Amino acid sequence: MHLRADDRLGVRDSRLGVGTLALPPRRCVALGFVFVAAMPVRLWFTLGPFNTLTILDIVLWLFAGGWLVVSRTKRLSVGPPSLFLALCTPVVVAMLSLGWTHDTIATGKAIFYSSTVLLAYLVPLNLHRQCTSQLIARMMVLFLLVTVMVPFLYWLGVPFGWSDLGVLPAGAGDLRSSTDAVRSARLDSPFLGRSNDLAATLALYMLFFTGLSLAIRRARYARLAFVGALGLVLTLSRGVILAAGTVMAMALLKQRRFKNLLKAATAAGVLVLAGYFFMVAANHSGIDLLADRLLDPSNISNRMERLTTAVHMIGNAPLLGYGGGRFIRKNVATLDSAFHNTYLEQWAAYGLLFGSIVVIALLTLPWPFFRSAGKQDAIGTVARFIGYAIVLFLLICTNQTANEAAIPSLMFRLFLGYAVAYVGALRREQRQAQEGATPHDGATGYRPCQLE
Repeated sequence: MHLRADDRLGVRDSRLGVGTLALPPRRCVALGFVFVAAMPVRLWFTLGPFNTLTILDIVLWLFAGGWLVVSRTKRLSVGPPSLFLALCTPVVVAMLSLGWTHDTIATGKAIFYSSTVLLAYLVPLNLHRQCTSQLIARMMVLFLLVTVMVPFLYWLGVPFGWSDLGVLPAGAGDLRSSTDAVRSARLDSPFLGRSNDLAATLALYMLFFTGLSLAIRRARYARLAFVGALGLVLTLSRGVILAAGTVMAMALLKQRRFKNLLKAATAAGVLVLAGYFFMVAANHSGIDLLADRLLDPSNISNRMERLTTAVHMIGNAPLLGYGGGRFIRKNVATLDSAFHNTYLEQWAAYGLLFGSIVVIALLTLPWPFFRSAGKQDAIGTVARFIGYAIVLFLLICTNQTANEAAIPSLMFRLFLGYAVAYVGALRREQRQAQEGATPHDGATGYRPCQLE
Protein backbone atom coordinates (compact mmCIF):
# COMPACT_ATOMS: atom_id res chain seq x y z
CA MET A 1 0.00 0.00 0.00
CA HIS A 2 1.26 3.45 -0.87
CA LEU A 3 1.21 5.95 1.97
CA ARG A 4 0.77 9.66 1.77
CA ALA A 5 2.32 11.60 4.62
CA ASP A 6 1.36 15.23 5.04
CA ASP A 7 3.88 17.47 6.76
CA ARG A 8 2.62 20.27 8.96
CA LEU A 9 -0.97 19.03 8.84
CA GLY A 10 -1.54 19.16 5.12
CA VAL A 11 0.80 21.97 4.02
CA ARG A 12 3.37 19.81 2.27
CA ASP A 13 3.74 16.18 1.19
CA SER A 14 6.75 14.18 2.37
CA ARG A 15 8.81 11.78 0.30
CA LEU A 16 6.55 8.87 1.20
CA GLY A 17 4.42 9.80 -1.81
CA VAL A 18 1.64 12.01 -3.11
CA GLY A 19 -1.88 11.32 -4.18
CA THR A 20 -5.15 10.61 -2.44
CA LEU A 21 -7.36 7.67 -1.71
CA ALA A 22 -9.77 6.79 -4.50
CA LEU A 23 -12.81 6.48 -2.24
CA PRO A 24 -14.74 9.76 -2.84
CA PRO A 25 -15.71 11.57 0.36
CA ARG A 26 -19.43 11.61 -0.40
CA ARG A 27 -21.66 13.47 2.01
CA CYS A 28 -23.89 10.45 2.63
CA VAL A 29 -20.89 8.23 3.50
CA ALA A 30 -19.50 10.87 5.85
CA LEU A 31 -22.92 11.31 7.44
CA GLY A 32 -23.44 7.60 7.92
CA PHE A 33 -20.00 7.19 9.43
CA VAL A 34 -20.73 9.91 12.00
CA PHE A 35 -23.80 8.05 13.27
CA VAL A 36 -21.93 4.75 13.40
CA ALA A 37 -19.07 6.42 15.30
CA ALA A 38 -21.33 8.29 17.74
CA MET A 39 -23.51 5.22 18.41
CA PRO A 40 -21.24 2.16 18.10
CA VAL A 41 -23.80 -0.54 18.87
CA ARG A 42 -22.16 -3.51 20.59
CA LEU A 43 -22.77 -7.03 19.30
CA TRP A 44 -22.42 -10.08 21.56
CA PHE A 45 -21.29 -13.45 20.22
CA THR A 46 -18.68 -16.18 20.68
CA LEU A 47 -15.87 -16.36 18.12
CA GLY A 48 -12.59 -17.77 19.41
CA PRO A 49 -11.19 -15.40 22.06
CA PHE A 50 -13.71 -12.69 21.17
CA ASN A 51 -17.19 -12.34 22.61
CA THR A 52 -18.06 -8.82 21.53
CA LEU A 53 -17.40 -6.24 18.83
CA THR A 54 -19.05 -2.97 17.93
CA ILE A 55 -20.55 -1.96 14.60
CA LEU A 56 -17.81 0.67 14.45
CA ASP A 57 -15.10 -2.01 14.68
CA ILE A 58 -16.64 -3.85 11.73
CA VAL A 59 -16.97 -0.68 9.63
CA LEU A 60 -13.35 0.29 10.29
CA TRP A 61 -12.09 -3.11 9.15
CA LEU A 62 -14.33 -2.97 6.08
CA PHE A 63 -12.61 0.29 5.15
CA ALA A 64 -9.25 -1.41 5.70
CA GLY A 65 -10.30 -4.20 3.34
CA GLY A 66 -11.30 -1.64 0.73
CA TRP A 67 -7.90 0.02 1.00
CA LEU A 68 -6.18 -3.31 0.39
CA VAL A 69 -8.24 -3.83 -2.76
CA VAL A 70 -7.16 -0.48 -4.25
CA SER A 71 -3.67 -0.45 -2.73
CA ARG A 72 -1.85 -1.02 -6.02
CA THR A 73 -3.20 2.09 -7.67
CA LYS A 74 -4.19 4.46 -4.89
CA ARG A 75 -2.41 5.90 -1.90
CA LEU A 76 -3.43 6.24 1.70
CA SER A 77 -3.14 9.55 3.52
CA VAL A 78 -1.58 9.17 6.96
CA GLY A 79 -1.31 12.80 8.09
CA PRO A 80 1.81 14.26 9.71
CA PRO A 81 4.56 11.58 9.73
CA SER A 82 5.44 12.12 13.39
CA LEU A 83 1.81 11.75 14.45
CA PHE A 84 1.31 8.61 12.38
CA LEU A 85 4.50 7.00 13.68
CA ALA A 86 3.48 7.78 17.25
CA LEU A 87 0.09 6.15 16.69
CA CYS A 88 1.74 3.08 15.12
CA THR A 89 4.17 2.59 18.01
CA PRO A 90 1.72 0.82 20.40
CA VAL A 91 0.78 -1.64 17.62
CA VAL A 92 4.41 -2.46 16.83
CA VAL A 93 5.44 -2.85 20.48
CA ALA A 94 2.39 -5.05 21.20
CA MET A 95 3.44 -7.30 18.32
CA LEU A 96 6.99 -7.49 19.66
CA SER A 97 5.67 -8.46 23.09
CA LEU A 98 4.39 -11.73 21.64
CA GLY A 99 7.97 -12.91 22.18
CA TRP A 100 7.74 -12.64 25.98
CA THR A 101 4.09 -12.30 26.92
CA HIS A 102 2.63 -14.22 29.86
CA ASP A 103 -0.75 -14.49 28.07
CA THR A 104 -0.63 -14.99 24.30
CA ILE A 105 -4.39 -14.73 23.84
CA ALA A 106 -4.58 -11.42 25.72
CA THR A 107 -1.67 -10.02 23.71
CA GLY A 108 -3.30 -11.13 20.47
CA LYS A 109 -6.46 -9.28 21.45
CA ALA A 110 -4.38 -6.22 22.37
CA ILE A 111 -2.82 -6.24 18.90
CA PHE A 112 -6.27 -6.42 17.32
CA TYR A 113 -7.64 -3.59 19.46
CA SER A 114 -4.59 -1.34 18.94
CA SER A 115 -4.81 -1.94 15.18
CA THR A 116 -8.51 -1.06 15.25
CA VAL A 117 -7.89 2.25 17.02
CA LEU A 118 -5.22 3.06 14.44
CA LEU A 119 -7.86 2.55 11.75
CA ALA A 120 -10.12 4.88 13.75
CA TYR A 121 -7.59 7.62 13.02
CA LEU A 122 -7.07 6.75 9.35
CA VAL A 123 -10.70 6.35 8.28
CA PRO A 124 -12.05 9.86 9.04
CA LEU A 125 -8.79 11.37 7.78
CA ASN A 126 -9.11 9.69 4.38
CA LEU A 127 -12.89 9.87 4.23
CA HIS A 128 -12.69 13.67 4.46
CA ARG A 129 -9.32 14.14 2.78
CA GLN A 130 -10.67 16.34 -0.04
CA CYS A 131 -13.69 17.74 1.79
CA THR A 132 -14.07 21.39 2.63
CA SER A 133 -13.45 22.55 6.17
CA GLN A 134 -17.13 23.45 6.41
CA LEU A 135 -18.25 19.89 5.76
CA ILE A 136 -15.73 18.45 8.24
CA ALA A 137 -16.83 20.96 10.87
CA ARG A 138 -20.46 20.00 10.30
CA MET A 139 -19.65 16.33 10.76
CA MET A 140 -17.88 17.11 14.04
CA VAL A 141 -20.84 19.23 15.15
CA LEU A 142 -23.20 16.37 14.39
CA PHE A 143 -20.97 13.91 16.25
CA LEU A 144 -20.98 16.09 19.38
CA LEU A 145 -24.73 16.67 19.29
CA VAL A 146 -25.48 12.95 18.96
CA THR A 147 -22.91 12.12 21.64
CA VAL A 148 -24.59 14.52 24.08
CA MET A 149 -28.22 13.97 23.11
CA VAL A 150 -28.21 10.16 23.41
CA PRO A 151 -26.99 10.13 27.07
CA PHE A 152 -29.61 12.74 28.00
CA LEU A 153 -32.37 10.65 26.41
CA TYR A 154 -30.99 7.53 28.06
CA TRP A 155 -30.92 9.27 31.45
CA LEU A 156 -34.59 10.20 30.91
CA GLY A 157 -35.44 6.54 30.36
CA VAL A 158 -35.49 6.17 26.57
CA PRO A 159 -34.58 2.52 25.78
CA PHE A 160 -31.24 2.24 23.96
CA GLY A 161 -29.62 -0.81 25.60
CA TRP A 162 -30.15 -4.32 24.28
CA SER A 163 -31.81 -5.49 27.51
CA ASP A 164 -34.08 -2.42 27.46
CA LEU A 165 -35.37 -3.61 24.09
CA GLY A 166 -35.74 -7.21 25.29
CA VAL A 167 -33.08 -8.56 22.88
CA LEU A 168 -30.75 -9.88 25.58
CA PRO A 169 -31.11 -10.72 29.27
CA ALA A 170 -30.37 -7.91 31.71
CA GLY A 171 -26.66 -7.58 32.31
CA ALA A 172 -25.47 -8.24 28.75
CA GLY A 173 -23.61 -5.01 28.19
CA ASP A 174 -26.33 -2.71 29.42
CA LEU A 175 -25.55 0.11 31.82
CA ARG A 176 -28.92 -0.06 33.57
CA SER A 177 -28.15 -3.58 34.76
CA SER A 178 -25.83 -2.05 37.36
CA THR A 179 -26.99 -2.36 40.95
CA ASP A 180 -25.06 0.82 41.81
CA ALA A 181 -27.77 3.49 41.87
CA VAL A 182 -25.23 6.31 42.16
CA ARG A 183 -23.44 5.29 38.96
CA SER A 184 -26.73 4.89 37.12
CA ALA A 185 -27.85 8.38 38.16
CA ARG A 186 -24.86 10.05 36.51
CA LEU A 187 -24.91 10.92 32.81
CA ASP A 188 -23.57 8.01 30.79
CA SER A 189 -24.07 6.55 27.33
CA PRO A 190 -25.53 3.20 26.23
CA PHE A 191 -22.95 3.17 23.42
CA LEU A 192 -19.86 5.03 24.64
CA GLY A 193 -19.83 3.57 28.13
CA ARG A 194 -19.90 4.76 31.71
CA SER A 195 -19.62 8.37 32.80
CA ASN A 196 -15.82 8.47 32.84
CA ASP A 197 -15.59 7.15 29.28
CA LEU A 198 -18.21 9.60 28.04
CA ALA A 199 -16.52 12.49 29.86
CA ALA A 200 -13.18 11.86 28.14
CA THR A 201 -14.85 12.12 24.72
CA LEU A 202 -16.86 15.25 25.53
CA ALA A 203 -13.78 17.02 26.91
CA LEU A 204 -12.01 16.73 23.54
CA TYR A 205 -14.82 18.41 21.61
CA MET A 206 -15.33 21.05 24.29
CA LEU A 207 -11.78 22.30 23.72
CA PHE A 208 -11.97 21.93 19.94
CA PHE A 209 -15.11 24.05 19.62
CA THR A 210 -13.72 26.59 22.08
CA GLY A 211 -10.74 27.05 19.78
CA LEU A 212 -13.02 27.23 16.75
CA SER A 213 -15.17 29.91 18.38
CA LEU A 214 -12.07 32.02 19.08
CA ALA A 215 -10.69 31.56 15.58
CA ILE A 216 -13.84 31.91 13.47
CA ARG A 217 -15.74 34.18 15.87
CA ARG A 218 -19.08 32.54 15.43
CA ALA A 219 -21.33 32.23 18.46
CA ARG A 220 -22.64 28.80 17.49
CA TYR A 221 -19.24 27.23 18.11
CA ALA A 222 -19.11 28.79 21.58
CA ARG A 223 -22.55 27.34 22.26
CA LEU A 224 -21.37 23.93 21.08
CA ALA A 225 -18.39 24.15 23.42
CA PHE A 226 -20.82 24.94 26.24
CA VAL A 227 -22.99 21.94 25.31
CA GLY A 228 -19.93 19.70 25.49
CA ALA A 229 -18.94 21.23 28.82
CA LEU A 230 -22.47 20.78 30.21
CA GLY A 231 -22.48 17.11 29.28
CA LEU A 232 -19.03 16.77 30.84
CA VAL A 233 -20.15 18.35 34.12
CA LEU A 234 -23.24 16.13 34.34
CA THR A 235 -21.11 12.99 34.08
CA LEU A 236 -19.74 14.04 37.50
CA SER A 237 -16.39 12.53 36.54
CA ARG A 238 -14.17 14.33 39.06
CA GLY A 239 -10.81 13.61 37.46
CA VAL A 240 -11.88 14.59 33.94
CA ILE A 241 -13.67 17.75 35.11
CA LEU A 242 -10.65 18.87 37.12
CA ALA A 243 -8.26 18.16 34.24
CA ALA A 244 -10.55 19.87 31.71
CA GLY A 245 -10.91 22.97 33.89
CA THR A 246 -7.15 23.20 34.37
CA VAL A 247 -6.30 22.85 30.67
CA MET A 248 -9.10 25.19 29.61
CA ALA A 249 -7.90 27.88 32.03
CA MET A 250 -4.33 27.56 30.75
CA ALA A 251 -5.48 27.71 27.12
CA LEU A 252 -7.59 30.83 27.66
CA LEU A 253 -4.92 32.57 29.72
CA LYS A 254 -2.54 31.96 26.83
CA GLN A 255 -4.91 33.93 24.58
CA ARG A 256 -4.54 36.99 26.84
CA ARG A 257 -8.01 38.30 26.09
CA PHE A 258 -9.88 39.59 29.14
CA LYS A 259 -13.23 39.39 27.33
CA ASN A 260 -12.74 35.68 26.67
CA LEU A 261 -11.77 35.05 30.29
CA LEU A 262 -14.89 36.86 31.50
CA LYS A 263 -17.13 34.79 29.22
CA ALA A 264 -15.40 31.60 30.32
CA ALA A 265 -15.83 32.50 34.00
CA THR A 266 -19.54 33.18 33.43
CA ALA A 267 -19.95 29.87 31.60
CA ALA A 268 -18.11 28.06 34.40
CA GLY A 269 -20.47 29.55 36.97
CA VAL A 270 -23.51 28.40 34.98
CA LEU A 271 -22.00 24.92 34.67
CA VAL A 272 -21.41 24.70 38.41
CA LEU A 273 -25.03 25.65 39.06
CA ALA A 274 -26.21 23.09 36.50
CA GLY A 275 -24.16 20.37 38.18
CA TYR A 276 -25.48 21.36 41.58
CA PHE A 277 -29.15 21.27 40.53
CA PHE A 278 -28.51 17.96 38.75
CA MET A 279 -27.27 16.48 42.04
CA VAL A 280 -30.18 18.04 43.95
CA ALA A 281 -32.64 16.44 41.52
CA ALA A 282 -30.96 13.07 42.04
CA ASN A 283 -31.05 13.61 45.81
CA HIS A 284 -34.83 14.02 45.70
CA SER A 285 -35.02 10.53 44.18
CA GLY A 286 -33.06 9.12 47.11
CA ILE A 287 -29.55 9.14 45.56
CA ASP A 288 -27.00 11.32 47.36
CA LEU A 289 -24.67 12.20 44.48
CA LEU A 290 -23.13 15.10 46.38
CA ALA A 291 -21.90 12.90 49.21
CA ASP A 292 -20.71 10.21 46.81
CA ARG A 293 -18.71 12.49 44.52
CA LEU A 294 -17.31 14.90 47.12
CA LEU A 295 -17.25 13.12 50.48
CA ASP A 296 -16.71 9.42 49.75
CA PRO A 297 -12.93 8.66 49.61
CA SER A 298 -13.30 4.94 48.77
CA ASN A 299 -12.84 5.39 45.03
CA ILE A 300 -9.67 7.44 45.53
CA SER A 301 -8.25 4.90 47.97
CA ASN A 302 -8.95 2.12 45.45
CA ARG A 303 -7.03 4.03 42.79
CA MET A 304 -4.09 4.45 45.16
CA GLU A 305 -4.08 0.72 45.86
CA ARG A 306 -4.00 0.05 42.12
CA LEU A 307 -1.05 2.42 41.68
CA THR A 308 0.82 0.64 44.48
CA THR A 309 0.10 -2.71 42.83
CA ALA A 310 1.36 -1.32 39.51
CA VAL A 311 4.67 -0.23 41.03
CA HIS A 312 5.16 -3.67 42.60
CA MET A 313 4.38 -5.47 39.33
CA ILE A 314 6.76 -3.24 37.37
CA GLY A 315 9.45 -3.96 39.96
CA ASN A 316 8.89 -7.71 39.56
CA ALA A 317 9.28 -7.61 35.76
CA PRO A 318 11.22 -4.44 34.93
CA LEU A 319 12.96 -5.64 31.76
CA LEU A 320 10.16 -6.78 29.43
CA GLY A 321 7.00 -6.66 31.53
CA TYR A 322 4.08 -9.07 31.20
CA GLY A 323 3.14 -8.52 27.55
CA GLY A 324 0.56 -6.43 25.74
CA GLY A 325 -3.01 -6.64 26.99
CA ARG A 326 -1.92 -8.14 30.32
CA PHE A 327 -5.14 -6.87 31.98
CA ILE A 328 -7.64 -7.83 29.28
CA ARG A 329 -8.62 -11.22 30.68
CA LYS A 330 -8.51 -10.23 34.34
CA ASN A 331 -11.46 -9.47 36.58
CA VAL A 332 -11.92 -5.68 36.55
CA ALA A 333 -12.51 -5.71 40.31
CA THR A 334 -9.02 -7.06 41.09
CA LEU A 335 -6.19 -4.64 41.80
CA ASP A 336 -3.93 -6.15 39.11
CA SER A 337 -6.41 -5.39 36.31
CA ALA A 338 -6.24 -2.00 34.56
CA PHE A 339 -4.29 0.44 36.75
CA HIS A 340 -6.22 3.59 35.73
CA ASN A 341 -2.89 5.08 34.64
CA THR A 342 -1.85 4.46 31.05
CA TYR A 343 1.83 5.26 31.66
CA LEU A 344 2.24 2.71 34.44
CA GLU A 345 0.28 0.32 32.24
CA GLN A 346 2.82 0.60 29.43
CA TRP A 347 5.74 -0.08 31.78
CA ALA A 348 3.94 -3.07 33.32
CA ALA A 349 3.08 -4.51 29.90
CA TYR A 350 6.33 -3.85 28.03
CA GLY A 351 8.99 -3.22 30.65
CA LEU A 352 10.91 -0.02 31.25
CA LEU A 353 12.58 0.07 27.80
CA PHE A 354 9.73 -0.67 25.41
CA GLY A 355 7.19 0.83 27.79
CA SER A 356 9.10 4.11 27.76
CA ILE A 357 9.06 4.06 23.94
CA VAL A 358 5.26 3.84 23.98
CA VAL A 359 4.98 6.54 26.66
CA ILE A 360 7.22 8.90 24.68
CA ALA A 361 5.16 8.22 21.55
CA LEU A 362 1.98 9.16 23.42
CA LEU A 363 3.52 12.33 24.82
CA THR A 364 4.55 13.49 21.33
CA LEU A 365 0.99 13.39 19.96
CA PRO A 366 0.28 17.13 20.55
CA TRP A 367 3.56 18.22 18.95
CA PRO A 368 2.43 18.40 15.27
CA PHE A 369 -0.47 20.64 16.23
CA PHE A 370 1.55 22.99 18.41
CA ARG A 371 4.20 23.17 15.68
CA SER A 372 1.51 23.98 13.12
CA ALA A 373 0.18 26.69 15.46
CA GLY A 374 3.41 28.68 15.25
CA LYS A 375 1.75 31.55 13.43
CA GLN A 376 -0.66 33.67 15.46
CA ASP A 377 -3.50 33.37 12.94
CA ALA A 378 -6.94 31.82 13.03
CA ILE A 379 -5.77 28.44 11.76
CA GLY A 380 -2.98 28.48 14.31
CA THR A 381 -5.57 29.04 17.05
CA VAL A 382 -7.59 26.01 15.95
CA ALA A 383 -4.47 23.83 15.78
CA ARG A 384 -3.33 25.07 19.19
CA PHE A 385 -6.63 24.15 20.85
CA ILE A 386 -6.53 20.72 19.22
CA GLY A 387 -3.10 20.37 20.83
CA TYR A 388 -4.60 21.40 24.17
CA ALA A 389 -7.35 18.79 23.72
CA ILE A 390 -4.69 16.09 23.22
CA VAL A 391 -2.81 17.32 26.30
CA LEU A 392 -6.08 17.06 28.22
CA PHE A 393 -6.55 13.46 27.09
CA LEU A 394 -3.00 12.58 28.12
CA LEU A 395 -3.67 14.18 31.49
CA ILE A 396 -6.91 12.20 31.86
CA CYS A 397 -4.88 9.04 31.23
CA THR A 398 -3.05 9.57 34.52
CA ASN A 399 -6.15 8.55 36.50
CA GLN A 400 -8.52 6.91 34.01
CA THR A 401 -8.52 3.94 31.63
CA ALA A 402 -9.23 6.23 28.67
CA ASN A 403 -6.35 4.77 26.63
CA GLU A 404 -6.96 1.15 27.66
CA ALA A 405 -10.75 0.92 27.40
CA ALA A 406 -11.81 0.19 23.81
CA ILE A 407 -14.43 2.89 23.27
CA PRO A 408 -12.70 6.03 24.66
CA SER A 409 -9.50 4.97 22.89
CA LEU A 410 -11.44 4.70 19.62
CA MET A 411 -13.11 8.07 20.22
CA PHE A 412 -9.75 9.74 20.81
CA ARG A 413 -8.27 8.43 17.54
CA LEU A 414 -11.44 9.40 15.67
CA PHE A 415 -11.04 12.90 17.04
CA LEU A 416 -7.43 12.99 15.84
CA GLY A 417 -8.49 11.88 12.36
CA TYR A 418 -11.17 14.56 12.11
CA ALA A 419 -8.82 17.18 13.55
CA VAL A 420 -6.01 16.47 11.07
CA ALA A 421 -8.47 16.47 8.17
CA TYR A 422 -9.99 19.78 9.36
CA VAL A 423 -6.74 21.66 9.83
CA GLY A 424 -5.45 20.25 6.55
CA ALA A 425 -8.59 21.52 4.79
CA LEU A 426 -8.11 24.98 6.31
CA ARG A 427 -4.50 25.09 5.14
CA ARG A 428 -5.47 23.91 1.66
CA GLU A 429 -8.21 26.53 1.37
CA GLN A 430 -5.84 29.22 2.63
CA ARG A 431 -3.29 28.23 -0.01
CA GLN A 432 -5.93 28.20 -2.75
CA ALA A 433 -7.17 31.64 -1.68
CA GLN A 434 -3.64 33.01 -1.86
CA GLU A 435 -3.27 31.54 -5.34
CA GLY A 436 -6.55 33.13 -6.42
CA ALA A 437 -8.46 29.87 -6.77
CA THR A 438 -11.96 29.27 -5.44
CA PRO A 439 -12.00 26.31 -3.02
CA HIS A 440 -14.90 24.05 -3.78
CA ASP A 441 -15.80 20.47 -2.95
CA GLY A 442 -17.38 18.90 -5.97
CA ALA A 443 -18.58 15.91 -3.98
CA THR A 444 -20.58 17.98 -1.52
CA GLY A 445 -21.20 21.35 -3.12
CA TYR A 446 -20.19 23.12 0.09
CA ARG A 447 -18.06 26.22 0.23
CA PRO A 448 -15.35 26.34 2.92
CA CYS A 449 -15.62 28.24 6.18
CA GLN A 450 -14.44 31.80 5.90
CA LEU A 451 -12.05 32.66 8.73
CA GLU A 452 -12.54 36.19 9.96
